[in-house]
Amino acid sequence: MVLLALLVAPLGTATVQAQDAQAAAVRQAAEEVLATRFPERADRMAVRVRRLGGDIDGAGPLQLQFPQRGHTPEGPTQVRVRVQTDGGRWTETGWALLDIAHYDSVLTLRSRLRAGDPVRASHLETAWIETTDLRGEPLRTDDRPSEADDAPLIATRILEEGRVVRQTDVRPPYAVDTGASVELYYARGRIAFRLTCKAREPGFAGDAVRVYCPDTRATYRARLADDGRAARWIETL
Repeated sequence: MVLLALLVAPLGTATVQAQDAQAAAVRQAAEEVLATRFPERADRMAVRVRRLGGDIDGAGPLQLQFPQRGHTPEGPTQVRVRVQTDGGRWTETGWALLDIAHYDSVLTLRSRLRAGDPVRASHLETAWIETTDLRGEPLRTDDRPSEADDAPLIATRILEEGRVVRQTDVRPPYAVDTGASVELYYARGRIAFRLTCKAREPGFAGDAVRVYCPDTRATYRARLADDGRAARWIETL
């Protein structure tokens, strides 16, 4: 029994070493493919070999065939593995299941924020993280508001400290908030005049919102101008 164990141990070690060599060769071949096809993104991707199948010689050159040539691979990706024969021809001899991780420089929160709170530059910090399984589009460093920005982003929900901030977690400030004063320009046929109204709902520049005029006791739908302090009449409600 002792002799049998001594014989099996070297064989097991050799098998593990061969598998490691195969995995290393496949990973290198995958990295070369990604660097060639996606040179602008290759430094943001990392390849892990999860499983190998077939007969793969890790000592010689390999070719990998990815699915969907124009698609950027992400997450679990199965590829076909080809090896070069003595005659110089490429022959498919196996397959590999890869895990292609994507990394990016994103913005995270230094402190907890409530819905409606301003999100200023001082609330954000940059982190280099894996974004492969991140749901939603994250805010990146280019999206960070400037320190002198008088109109910071606004949180749309409760945001916990350390959270990766996604595009849907924030919004620009409204051009007008509910209750804000709006000068309504009313024009219908030959009749044109201005009314001082109150916004009944928030809106961005160009949005159609409801405004109420105490003088006429009427509610109107109006389209907000760029600054939100003026609007043009659309209809009387």
